Amino acid sequence: MREVSLRMAGYLSDQAAKGHAPRAVRCIHCAETMHVSTKAETSTCPRCYKRQTVQDVIVDTEKMGARVETTGILFIKKKGRVWAPGVKAGEAVEVLGELKANVETKGHVVIGETARWRGDCKARLLVVEEGARIEGGFFCIDPHGHFEAERAAEKAAESAAQAIEAKPT
Repeated sequence: MREVSLRMAGYLSDQAAKGHAPRAVRCIHCAETMHVSTKAETSTCPRCYKRQTVQDVIVDTEKMGARVETTGILFIKKKGRVWAPGVKAGEAVEVLGELKANVETKGHVVIGETARWRGDCKARLLVVEEGARIEGGFFCIDPHGHFEAERAAEKAAESAAQAIEAKPT
């Protein structure tokens, strides 16, 4: 048994050196923890079965139309433009270019000095640098995650109500 675990330890350290060691990320839809390779770009959540990007997204050109979702960071460079119906980022959103979208992140939002922002924002922390242009939107800053806990309680109540309705009498 010890020999097997030593071999496995050697295998895991080899995998870590090659960049294949698993890392933990949280699903941006249901908050389930997933273990993915460090080289993985996308993954499907084992709980809600939704596919998502698990790498940071860096935008230095135009990205228009589709929702932008990542478990990591969305970083928009100075010449980058994102026009989307929505943005969901697990760790953070940092903007130096232009963003026209409704943003939700479990981390922080930084609106840089050269940024133009239009849209709603829901985050734990907001940093707006001098010179940034905010052209509209509703900002909901929740440093302690209270709104997230309320939403989880509402989902639990809904699923309990559905279970009661589905139960034959």
